[in-house]
Amino acid sequence: MKVVTVIPLSQGAYKEDLTYFTAQDVAAGTIVAVPIRKKIVDAVVVSVEHLTSSKIAVKASAFALKKIHAIKGPLPFYNEFWNAVVDAKTYHLGTTGAALYAIVPKLFFDEHESLPPHKERVITKDTMLAQEKLALMRPYDERIGLYKTLIRESFAKKQSLYICLPTVRDAEHFYEELKKGVEEHIYCFHSEVPPKAILTRYAKALANDHPIVIIGTASYLCIPRHDVATIIIERETSSAYRQITRPYVDMRVFVEMLSRRLGAKLIFADTYLRTETVHRTEIGEISEMGHFSYHLSKNIHRQIVSTKRTEDERGQKKLYRIISAELTQSIKEATDKGENTFLFTLRKGLAPITQCSDCEHVLQCERCASPLVLYKETADKRIFSCNKCGDKVPSLMLCPICSGWRLTPLGVGTESVADDVARLFPKAKVFVVDKEHTKTPKQVKKIVDDFYATPGSILVGTELALAHLTEKISTVAIASFDSLFSIPSFRIGEKIISLIARLEETTKEQFILQTKSTDEPIIHDIISGNLAEAYKNELAIRKTLGFPPFSTFIKLGVATKQPQAEALRDIATAITTDMNTELFAPTIHKTKTGYTTHIAIKVSTDAWSPTHVIKHPDTARVFATKVSTLGPGYNVIVDPDDLG
Repeated sequence: MKVVTVIPLSQGAYKEDLTYFTAQDVAAGTIVAVPIRKKIVDAVVVSVEHLTSSKIAVKASAFALKKIHAIKGPLPFYNEFWNAVVDAKTYHLGTTGAALYAIVPKLFFDEHESLPPHKERVITKDTMLAQEKLALMRPYDERIGLYKTLIRESFAKKQSLYICLPTVRDAEHFYEELKKGVEEHIYCFHSEVPPKAILTRYAKALANDHPIVIIGTASYLCIPRHDVATIIIERETSSAYRQITRPYVDMRVFVEMLSRRLGAKLIFADTYLRTETVHRTEIGEISEMGHFSYHLSKNIHRQIVSTKRTEDERGQKKLYRIISAELTQSIKEATDKGENTFLFTLRKGLAPITQCSDCEHVLQCERCASPLVLYKETADKRIFSCNKCGDKVPSLMLCPICSGWRLTPLGVGTESVADDVARLFPKAKVFVVDKEHTKTPKQVKKIVDDFYATPGSILVGTELALAHLTEKISTVAIASFDSLFSIPSFRIGEKIISLIARLEETTKEQFILQTKSTDEPIIHDIISGNLAEAYKNELAIRKTLGFPPFSTFIKLGVATKQPQAEALRDIATAITTDMNTELFAPTIHKTKTGYTTHIAIKVSTDAWSPTHVIKHPDTARVFATKVSTLGPGYNVIVDPDDLG
C-alpha cells in the first residue's frame, strides 16, 4: 500500500497538497483522478511513500485517507518545464496546481494518453553555459526581417526556435509573415485552433527530424521539443501576457524562468519595450540586440490637434466638438480619395461617465458603485448601464444626491464618436468595434474585413480592434488622448507609448492625436518623433517613487460583508515580518454582496522578485508558505498594474 501526495489540476482554491492511498504502482509526475468533495478531479502526483514509512503520520491524521479513483498516465512534458512551473507559482504566491492549470492547455491533460512519446532533453556544454538574454527594440518590419535571418541561422545550427505572442491574432499574423519558405517546418499553436488540429500539429512537431519554428501563445511552450535553443517574447509590452484569473501568472515571467531552466537564449522584443526591460539593459542584466530605436516613423505626417474650448467674438465658450475641424478635413480628404480612416477611442458607449452639473456627483451603479456609462439602446432611446455588473437604469433619471436634472455626459466613447462621424459624413460607411457591438473574435474579424473591403469607410474602435488591423490605413486618429490618463495604473506612461507605437504601425500616411492637454511632456515627445526622453522621464518618476523596477508590488485583497481595512493591514504586516516593505493605505470598493478591501505592499526587489526566487528558493518558499496559510478567501496579485 502506498501513500500518495498530489496537487489538483484545477483553478479551484484547494489546499496545495492532498494525500490519498493506492495499491497500484504509481510514480511522481503521474496524472491521477482523485475524489475532492463530491467531484472527481485530475491531479498530478508529487511524491509517493510506502505505508510503512508514513504509518505514524497516517495514524495521527484527523481524517481518513481516501483512495485514488484512477491512474491516467505520465505528464506530457519534460522536467525543466515542471520546475519552471514551480518557480512561477512561488513567485506569484499561488499553488502549483493552479499555476499548472493556468499555464498548460487543458487539452493536453484530457488527451495525454493519445500524445506521442517525446525525446528527453540532452544536457550539452551549450546548455550548461550562462544564459544569454537580449533585448530587441526596433520597428515591426525590421523585427520581421531579423526573425527570418534568425530562423535560417537556427536551422543551420540544427536548433529550433519558439516565438511567443500575447494573443491569438498576433500568433496568426506572425505565422503568416514568417511561414514563406519554411512551410514544412513551422507550426502555429493557439487556443482557437480546433483540438484535433492541435493534436495533429503536436504529433508532427515532435516527429519532425528537422529543426522547427513554433509560433504560439505562451501556454504551448509545454510542447516537449527537445532542441528549442531560442525563445522570443514578442510584443513584450502587451498586458495580454498577464492572466486575469488566479494565480494571475505573468507569462513573461514564466517564459523567462523556463528559458533559464532550458539554458535557451531569451529575446525580449517590441517596437517599444517595457520600462523594466529598458532599465535591465541599462544595468547590464540584459544585452541590447543592436542599438535601440526610440524614433517614431519618419514616413508618417504627425499632427497634434487641441480640443480645448475657445471663445467666440462675444466671449462665449464654443460648443465642444468630438471630431475637430482639422480631423474632419483629414477624414474628408481620405474618403474623397476612397481611402479608409480608423478612429481609436478608449471607451465604449456614448460617454464613459455622467456628472451632475449642480452638485458634481458622478453617477454610480447602486449595486457595485462603478461609474454608469451612457449607451444608445435604440435610435431614439438611451440608457445607463454598468459595465461591471450589467445593471441598467433609464436615462431619464435625477441625480441621487441633489435630485438635479442637469446631468452632463463627459468623455468620449465609441458610440458618441460614431454618431458624430455619421452626422458629418452621411454617405460614408461607419463600422464600430467594441465589446458591446462585437462580442466574439469572429464578429470583430468580420467587421474589420468589411471595413478593409469598403473604400472610403470609417472604423471606430477600441483596443479590441488593434490586433485585427493587419493592413495599413491611410488616416489613423486618437479621438480623445486625454481619456488615456483616466486609466488607474502607475504604468500609464508606458501604456501610452505602446499604444502610440501600435497605432502608428497601422498608419500609412497621417496620424492625428486630439487632446486638451497639449502641454503634457509626452505630447512634446510625440511631436518630436523621439520617445527617448519619455522613457527617461518615466524611469526617473518610478525611481523617485520607488515603483517597479525598483521594487515589487504585492496586492492583497479580501471580499467581506463589511470593510476590513485595519484587519487587512494587520495581516499584511504579519506576513511580511523581516522583509523590507512599505504598506499603502487600504482601498475599499462596494460590490453586489458587500465590500472588497485591498492593500498594496511595496517590497524591495532584494526581498521579492523573479531573480530572488531563483537565487534564494528556500527563503522564497518560506514567504510563499506564509501567504498560502491565509486561505482561498484572500486574493493575491504579484506585480499588479494598479494599486487600488
